[in-house]
Amino acid sequence: MIGKFANKNAQFATSLTLESRFGLHTLLGRLISACGVKPIGAWQWLFKAFWLSGAVEPATGESFFLQFSHVDSIGYQQFLNEFSQAYPDNLNILQVDQGRFHTSKHLILPENVMRVVSTTLVSITQSH
Repeated sequence: MIGKFANKNAQFATSLTLESRFGLHTLLGRLISACGVKPIGAWQWLFKAFWLSGAVEPATGESFFLQFSHVDSIGYQQFLNEFSQAYPDNLNILQVDQGRFHTSKHLILPENVMRVVSTTLVSITQSH
């Protein structure tokens, strides 16, 4: 894979990937009740949200984002395909966490995309 990009015009880009959920849900406001009695109120658990999946190249700030209704390996495959098409002349190295959709066996990596799976921050901070 790297051999194809080994000429002097090819660029290597290392990007950090991330997913973030943005949304709104109704919060129950204050209710009046007797002291020591839990208030009874109507709950509305309607939660509207969307996800942004993106990659950012830390050295240049170059970024690529797509919006999804949810996160799964099918959506991540779409992200990889579109990211690959947006930067076809680069060998794109994506650093990802250990999320199931990042490491799914069903993912087909485009020819110009490599994945580097990083360890979790929790294990790093607990070892010190």
